[in-house]
Amino acid sequence: MNKIIPISIVGIIVLSGVGTVAGVIMKNPLDGPYGPTEGYVGVEYTFVFNLPINPNGDEYYAKWDWGDGNVTDWLGPYPSGSIINASHTWTHLGVYGIKVKLKDTNGTESPWSDTLIITIIANRPPNPPTISGPHYGKTNVEYTFFINMTDHEGGNGYIFLAWGDGTTSGWLGPYNFSENGSVMKYTWSKPGTYQIIAKAKDIFGAESNWSEPFTIYITSKAFLLGLIQGVNKSEEVTILNMTLGMITRFHPFMMNVFSSVKVLILNEDSFGFLRSRAIIGQFYALVLSKFPS
Repeated sequence: MNKIIPISIVGIIVLSGVGTVAGVIMKNPLDGPYGPTEGYVGVEYTFVFNLPINPNGDEYYAKWDWGDGNVTDWLGPYPSGSIINASHTWTHLGVYGIKVKLKDTNGTESPWSDTLIITIIANRPPNPPTISGPHYGKTNVEYTFFINMTDHEGGNGYIFLAWGDGTTSGWLGPYNFSENGSVMKYTWSKPGTYQIIAKAKDIFGAESNWSEPFTIYITSKAFLLGLIQGVNKSEEVTILNMTLGMITRFHPFMMNVFSSVKVLILNEDSFGFLRSRAIIGQFYALVLSKFPS
């Protein structure tokens, strides 16, 4: 007697249907990757891609075409339905199309995905920094300055300062270009007229031009005696046109006799007498320059 072996037509249909769905997925166009659409030469950028769900549960391999002649090997395997990412750096200016192709564990390949366009442009250097702070000071006192940096691309950068006395800071940072200003402090040990300059550098190595010089006058305590031809007084300092005078400093000891010079004195911490034609006493002073006699 012959035995009848039942065959599940439903099972055949289900299995056939799963294979058909998986095949359709691999044949249909894929959505493109996601990521930045503008970038800079020499900078690495990361892109993501959403893998479709495979009804069979098969894993996928992915191949990335970066549009500049570089195509990755098959990367993976990755779980069905997961989000994957890859990174690339472009070395030339241009417009590039990024696309992804998939392969399942059976070796079936998809067509290339939709294309994501990225435009690669040249990195521009930061703008020259601006410096703000006090214009007058004393030796051996620390002063605070604010260095403001701006960059076309934003982000972080570095600051280089020259303090006018032969000392430089080296590259400091990184600091955020978008913040109001970076705080820098410095102390001068000798009286003089100093010009501070600064420049900025972005994280890609592009340097700005030097800033406009910021002038600070550093005074020291001295005994001042002399005859005055004219006086120009402001809120912080007084400028004297001295026809004849003597200035003596004690740390270290130094005595100078001069004629027809401009002398700057701080209005604070003064102990002496200043009249329209003469001065004598202890002041924080700095000899500036000759004036026409």
